[in-house]
Amino acid sequence: MDAIKQIKRRIYATYFLVCLLGLAIMGQVLRVQFVQGEELRKRAEDHTMAYRTVSAMRGNIYDANYNVIATSVPVYDVYVDVNAGAITNKIFQSRIDTLTIALANLFKDKTRNQFRRELTSARNTKDRYILLKREVSFDDLKQLRKFPIFYENKRSTGSLIVEQKSKRRLPFGLLAARTIGREVDSLGVEGGFNKYLEGTGGKRLMEKMAGGMWKPVNDENSVEPKNGKDIVTTIDINLQDVAENELNNKLVETGASFGCVVLMEVGTGDIKAMANLTRGKDGKYHESLNHAVGSKAEPGSTFKLMSLVAGIEDGFINPNQYQESYNGTRSFCDGRTIRDVHSLGGKITIQQAFETSSNVVIAGAVNDAYKGNPQKLYNRFKAMHITEPTGIDIRGEATPNIKDPSKQYWSCTSIPWMAHGYELELTPLQTLTFYNAIANNGKMMKPKLVKEVRDHDVVVETFAPQVLAEQVCSPATAMKARRMMEAVVNGDHGTGKKLQACLFKVGGKTGTAVINRAGGFNADGTKAYNASFCGYFPADKPKYSCIVFISNPVNGQIYGGEVAMPVFKAVADKVYALDLEFHHPIDNSIASAALPINSRGSVLDIETAAKTMGYQVIASGDGPWASTTITGKAARVSASNINEKLIPDVTGMSLKDALYLLENVGLKVKPIGYGKVLRQSIPPGSPVTAQQFITIELAN
Repeated sequence: MDAIKQIKRRIYATYFLVCLLGLAIMGQVLRVQFVQGEELRKRAEDHTMAYRTVSAMRGNIYDANYNVIATSVPVYDVYVDVNAGAITNKIFQSRIDTLTIALANLFKDKTRNQFRRELTSARNTKDRYILLKREVSFDDLKQLRKFPIFYENKRSTGSLIVEQKSKRRLPFGLLAARTIGREVDSLGVEGGFNKYLEGTGGKRLMEKMAGGMWKPVNDENSVEPKNGKDIVTTIDINLQDVAENELNNKLVETGASFGCVVLMEVGTGDIKAMANLTRGKDGKYHESLNHAVGSKAEPGSTFKLMSLVAGIEDGFINPNQYQESYNGTRSFCDGRTIRDVHSLGGKITIQQAFETSSNVVIAGAVNDAYKGNPQKLYNRFKAMHITEPTGIDIRGEATPNIKDPSKQYWSCTSIPWMAHGYELELTPLQTLTFYNAIANNGKMMKPKLVKEVRDHDVVVETFAPQVLAEQVCSPATAMKARRMMEAVVNGDHGTGKKLQACLFKVGGKTGTAVINRAGGFNADGTKAYNASFCGYFPADKPKYSCIVFISNPVNGQIYGGEVAMPVFKAVADKVYALDLEFHHPIDNSIASAALPINSRGSVLDIETAAKTMGYQVIASGDGPWASTTITGKAARVSASNINEKLIPDVTGMSLKDALYLLENVGLKVKPIGYGKVLRQSIPPGSPVTAQQFITIELAN
């Protein structure tokens, strides 16, 4: 009986223990599920392996002469594992101070103590993947790899983990920055041609570490990214530099809100420069908005060309017809008045009205032509392709706002106001595109910013010039329009006559428009204006067209002729100087004539020139400077040294040689004219005194 009781006690005890064990297991399950579950799930997520996309290197963007204007440079995010197996406690303790000093000197964003605390903390907590620095350059990375702890016993300790990325750089700074654009907002060339530039991403096996960081893992199944292709634009960075500098100077001078310059090739539509500057909160001007493409406004007098071309093409207007000027003031049907700044008085021709930019005459002529059939005027504008965008291959182009009598608000004053550039809106680029078509004998070209796509040195796609309209008007009408624009410059009363100073002929039109904002006034009560000039050159064989648009100049200058036209001239002068097609080839026959006028100067230069032209050189004397005497086919070169205590004789020398000599003896030089030195204000042989000024006159 006792044995049975003992067996039962053992069974009960075993059963009780089993129940306790079951309850303990159940409790642990519940604890894991509901108490530790979130933490354990996070740990699992923190140590997962996955294939992640690796971005491709973005293609370069070049100007028309293959200068890099946007490129991607490699940068590196650097992580550190201070618990790598090769880093013993002895190495860490003995080298941590040296390492943190080196890091502080290299990066300069943290002190040595901050670096020491971070690395020591990571060592103590066994953290094996902490961020050291983002966007480290390649040169800095090379230094970093040789720092103590990262490099011991002539080899890497494997403690640096490097993740390569790319960063966009603009080697020319802000030049054409808005036209180049940005990938992030799909603007400019970066956005418009992203499909070529972006390339194809690869994949790489990565391990997710604590803190959401991903660590690359070597894997044979990784796929390397395919880098993007390069874009070659039509922009000439030298002309872009001129356009931006001249525009910035005028904006600063006039205190304007913003401005833009666009330079285009007449025959192709290639844009050679597109500058956009806006005044920022700091008072300086920046390339922040593309006003040329995206900002539409009432163009004012530059639209008079479109109005007259429409009337001439429809047979209603002739440049030689006379029209009453009403002495510069005329009211239309509802009593609204149009005024001229200057009036010739009496009856004048349409040509004279265009030269002087008469609002009254041109508004009256166009109104007389179309008031009985306003839809005909709109239809002509539509046929001239000024009612639609140009379709330039970058985003953000504004749509023109040209009133349609059948669809929009219309009044009896709409025609005369539209005729001189109000009650309608165009962007500067759209205005230029039409002017370019007139310069191109009526053929309208699509504005173009990109000429080819390259894969390294191989051209994979080219973008040919595109024609938007074979004829916006007849060649005869285009010829009459060009004569009117050239008279604006060459006429006695032309608003652009200051351009007569150019070495080439110019055709164009000035524009001044009251800004339709708060009644056309600034906060201080002054009127707000837009000033512009649009034209082409050389007028006898147009190759380039250009528009300058400046908004709200406030320092006393408001008219297109005084605000925008000087910028046009500066850009045109630079283009003319750089384009060899504008200049006659050198006549090699001069080699058989006489030695150049420069008979004094450097011995080396004179002897080289004389030998090249077939003269026998007879040298005498000693020294770096010489004078030359020609006898038949012999050039006698007499060399001498310069006495630095006496004023040298620089007559007959080039400006370069004269400046070198005079400044080397301590003189301050003021040159007048150009060519060779004709005379000098201080006679040769006079003693040199301190801080002495000398004037040299030059002439051809």
